[in-house]
Formats: sequence, structure tokens, C-alpha cells
Amino acid sequence: MGNGKCCFCPGFKLPNVHSLDYYSNPTVLSTGPPSSAFSDGTFNVQDSTLYNPRLQGAVNTPQNYARAFPKTSSVWSEAATGAVPGPGCVPDPGSGGSHLFATDFLSPGDTSATANQSSFGPGCFAHFPSQGFSVLFTDGSVQFVSSFSGYTMVANGLLPTQETSGSNLAYDQFFNYLENGD
Repeated sequence: MGNGKCCFCPGFKLPNVHSLDYYSNPTVLSTGPPSSAFSDGTFNVQDSTLYNPRLQGAVNTPQNYARAFPKTSSVWSEAATGAVPGPGCVPDPGSGGSHLFATDFLSPGDTSATANQSSFGPGCFAHFPSQGFSVLFTDGSVQFVSSFSGYTMVANGLLPTQETSGSNLAYDQFFNYLENGD
């Protein structure tokens, strides 16, 4: 990729660590402002996009951590599990006809109580206060998806931000909601 700017959502502004400007000192892509604890060069740049996040076997035991779309020509689908991740969510519909290839980064909350779970707020949700998601599909199309069940998962902290088998399953359900437009 010649220009990493496309990996940052313009909805995040300074001083948010998910903004492009945060990584633009002295130029894009840098490791943050000189005042940051990471200006010694040990910092991993964290963009604001979940890129190719689908797993081939998030619902399998044991889980298969290989990406569902290792190549642009890859074909993959997943049957509905019927699982309901929380109140206000519809049963998991399985993967949709158009497959998610990238979507908005979901940051943990701003308090110690929400530090390891998804949260709906201006510092951690790119399109706050809108309750939708920008989604890039494998066919190259882009759509702003309003998914009530997807939003409910985020707002109720049902998406853990530390990777575990449970979080992989939760994200799989979330991605299915975005693919199906619910």
C-alpha cells in the first residue's frame, strides 16, 4: 500500500489515538507525538480500520484462525448459528451474500469498567453519534450499514477487545449482522 492514510477514519480527530493526525509527527506514518510514551520508536501504529477480519472457522472447535479471504479470489461462506449474543439482538443469520472485507475499528471504552469491551462514545466509535458502520465488501463496494443488532452489540459491550475464542465468535456474529444489513 503506497499511502496508509486510507486506513484511518476521518471521524477521529486529535487528540484521539485513532486519528491520522496522531501519527503525523513529523510525517505520516510516524509513531505519535514527541510527548507520547511511544516516541522512542517501539510503538505499533494502530489504524482505525478492521481489515480482513473474518476468520475461516470462528465458530469451529478448535477455531481456525486463518483469514476467510487470504486472496481477493477467495470464496467462503458460513451457515447461521442461530445464537443470540445479547438482549435486543436477532439470532445470528450466518454470512451474507456480500462479504465484509473491512469495517470501522471498535475501540475499548474510556473507563476502567469498559477497558476491555466495545463501547459507544466519541473516543471509541468512529461515527458517533450515528449508529452505523462503514463497510467495504469483497466485491469492492462500500456501504454505510445501519444494523440495530450490530449497534446493540457495540453499545452493550458485547464485543471484547482482547482476542479470545469468545471474542472471535462475538465478532463473527457482529460481521454477519453487518453483511446481512441487520
